[in-house]
Formats: sequence, C-alpha cells, structure tokens
Amino acid sequence: MLIKLILISSTLMVLCSCSQNRYLSAQSMKPHHLKDGTFTNNYIESIDKPFSDLLKWRWNRKPPDSLAFPLAKNDPEFLRNNRTEPTLTWIGHATLLLQYDGFNILTDPHLTQRASPLSFAGPERYTPPGLSIEELPLIDLIIISHNHYDSLDKLTLKKIHEKQKDNPPRIFVPFRQKQWFEDLEITNVVEMDWWEEQEYGGWRIHAVPVQH
Repeated sequence: MLIKLILISSTLMVLCSCSQNRYLSAQSMKPHHLKDGTFTNNYIESIDKPFSDLLKWRWNRKPPDSLAFPLAKNDPEFLRNNRTEPTLTWIGHATLLLQYDGFNILTDPHLTQRASPLSFAGPERYTPPGLSIEELPLIDLIIISHNHYDSLDKLTLKKIHEKQKDNPPRIFVPFRQKQWFEDLEITNVVEMDWWEEQEYGGWRIHAVPVQH
C-alpha cells in the first residue's frame, strides 16, 4: 500500500518568476500557463507597489528580539542507523528529516550559514542547524518546495551529492528548476508542475500551488 503524503513542491511565487519560452506545447495548455511562456497566479491579482514602499518598510521595521532557548541535541548515530522507528527531526528553518521504514526524506536542505549566493553577505542563521551534512543519514529523497535561497541552497545540495555520489538521492523540484541542478552536474532530478504527482520508494509526491 502506498503511503500518501502531500508535500509542497511549488509555490505561486516560483512559477511566476521562472525563465520563459520553454516547455510549451502540452504544458502551455494548463490554465496557469500563459501563451508567452510566463505564468499566472490561481487566486490573486498581481499587486504593483512603488519602490518607496520597500524603502519605507526597511526603514520602519522593527526586528524581533533574539530568542534564547535551549536547543535539543540530536543523536546522529541513531538517525544514521535507524531502520524501524518513525522519526521527524527539525534541522532548522524549512529543513526536516523524515524517517519511515528505513526511508529517509529531506525537505529544503539548507545547512550553511547564510541564505545568500554570497558567503560573506545576506541573511544569516541565528542558531546552527540541528544536524551537519556529515551527520545526516543516507538520504533517499529530497523535496525542494521553491527556489528561494533559504530553501534551495547550492552548497548544501552539492555537498550532499558529493557525499552520496555512488547512491544519490532522488530530488523532486518545481517546474523549470531541473536545469539549475543539471548545471551543477546533479542529474537525478524530477521536476513537477502544479497538480502533478509521482511515485517513488512507496511514497506518492503531490505538487500543489501555495501562496508564499
């Protein structure tokens, strides 16, 4: 019996900001695909705001106080050897490790210090990830929800791929994101559009639209 799991595999924002003029034909017949190769949101109209609104928000916003709370210490050895006990480990931000019946799923892996294309600038972690790349068990499946830097981290994905070069995880990504991985020489990738589904390792993965 297949275990049904709905996992976010695309967002409104991603499909409205991807590259144009490819994958037309059958894909372009879908209601959210436009003839010019762009996309449209399902439920909301685009809202245009002046650049001054962004400046005003940046100037007036008040960052929240830092939260100081104890971090639970994970047991990497147990997680690496676990084949029977269902577990769900929050590693940080949108990165979760789900284990079930010896199958390991990782969501939006981001285990580096910054959510940025630059190593010296950009949003930085407040707390370290709950597991390092070296501490991760063998990953069978990776789900990428969208292509923002805090969910699609190049360095983390490259290191996981290098670590598992002989047994790479299958990676499910939103529509038109496969080329990004192929440019990194990561080829074990399946891209999915809204409402598509795939089966892998006894799991059924559904791609659904989400407002982010």
